[in-house]
Amino acid sequence: MDDSPSVTVEAVAQLSLRVQSVVYNIDRERMTRWVGALADALAQARPLLARVEVAVVDSAAEAVLDQAWRDAVAPRLTAAGVDEFELVRSERNLGHGGGQNFLLGDRLPDRLLVLNPDAFVAHDLVAEIVRASTADGVGVVEGRQLPFEHPRDYDLRTGDTSWASGACMLISGDVISAVGLFDDESFFMHGDDVDLSWRARQAGFRVIACPEALVFHDKRLGRGGHYEAPEAEVYHSAHSALMLRWKYSRPDLIEDVIGTLMRSPDPVVRRAIADWEATRDAGRLPVPIDADHQVGQFVDGAYALHRF
Repeated sequence: MDDSPSVTVEAVAQLSLRVQSVVYNIDRERMTRWVGALADALAQARPLLARVEVAVVDSAAEAVLDQAWRDAVAPRLTAAGVDEFELVRSERNLGHGGGQNFLLGDRLPDRLLVLNPDAFVAHDLVAEIVRASTADGVGVVEGRQLPFEHPRDYDLRTGDTSWASGACMLISGDVISAVGLFDDESFFMHGDDVDLSWRARQAGFRVIACPEALVFHDKRLGRGGHYEAPEAEVYHSAHSALMLRWKYSRPDLIEDVIGTLMRSPDPVVRRAIADWEATRDAGRLPVPIDADHQVGQFVDGAYALHRF
C-alpha cells in the first residue's frame, strides 16, 4: 500500500509463523504441488521469521494423506527452513473452522497463516503478507486471489477492508488472544472468515487486503465459463447468509434473505434454510452481537461494498 512504512528484517525477525491447512478428499498430487509452492515462499521469507511450523489435517472418512506422503514431501519444507511439519488425522470432518481450531489447539504463534489446500502461493506471498501484518493496528491480512480476484472493496491507500477470505488469511496472535479463532459452532464452512474478521474489527483490530501477496485459488470453471459451486458450498453459503445476519443483530434482513433464497430451484438451498430454521426454533443460535451495527455489513446481499 502506498503509505505503508518500510519494514526491516530486524523489525519482524522475532516473529513465529504457523501455516495451517484443512484437507478433505484432496488429491495427493495437488497437495504435493501445494507443499512445493509453500516451501518456495517460506524459503524466501525465512529471514523474516524466528520459527516456522506447517500443519495439515486430513479429515476425510478415508485418509488420502499418510505418513508415506508426509515423508516424501517433508524434505522440501525442511530445506525451506521449516522447524516442524505436522500431518494429523481427524476422526470426523470438522469443517473449515473446526479443522483450523483443532490444528491450532492451545498454541499461540505470532502469526497464523490459514491457507486452503487449493490455494497455491506466489514465491513472495509469505514475505509480503507478513510484512503487511506489521503495520499499525493490523490484526488480519488477506492475500490477493487470482485468477478470480474477490470484488470486495478495500482502501487503495491503506488496504482496510470489511473482511478477509479464509482461503489465504494471516491472523495475528493478538487477535487470537483477544477473540479466539473460528466460531465452528455457528459456521461449518463459509462465513466463518467473515465472522472472525468482524470480531477482530469489533475488538479494535484492522483487517486489510494486501494486493502484493498473490495466491492462485484453483477454482474450476464449468462448460459455460462460470464457476460451478459444489453442493457443500451451495448449502453452507446459504446457511451462513442466515447465520451472519442473526449473529450480527440484523433479524430485520432474515425474511428477505429467506425469500431470495427460496427462489432458487436448488433443493440444497431449501434444505439449508430448513436446517437453520430448525436450529433457531430449538434455541441453539448464537447470542447476537454488534447491536449498534459497527462492523457487520450487508450490502446488496454481500458482506461489504463490492468494487465490481
